[in-house]
Amino acid sequence: EQIAMCLYSKIYWANQGQGLYLSQVYVKLEYRKQGIFKMLIKYIFDNNPEIKFITCLVGNENKEMQKSMEKTGWKTANLRSYYFKG
Repeated sequence: EQIAMCLYSKIYWANQGQGLYLSQVYVKLEYRKQGIFKMLIKYIFDNNPEIKFITCLVGNENKEMQKSMEKTGWKTANLRSYYFKG
């Protein structure tokens, strides 16, 4: 049974080096708050030692993802990264 998934791409940022763009993460509701997100991130870093940072787009309304990132020790960079015409 698949209980979680993580979709990511390796990227390069000129002043930071090798990084990871975290595109999608999902953990089934009944398995949340059991450290699975943290295990996924640890697995990625353990198998990609050149990775120095994570970047992802998290909507202001997505409080659960914001908490998950903060719990695993990541801080926001406060970069403006998305513009749209509207």
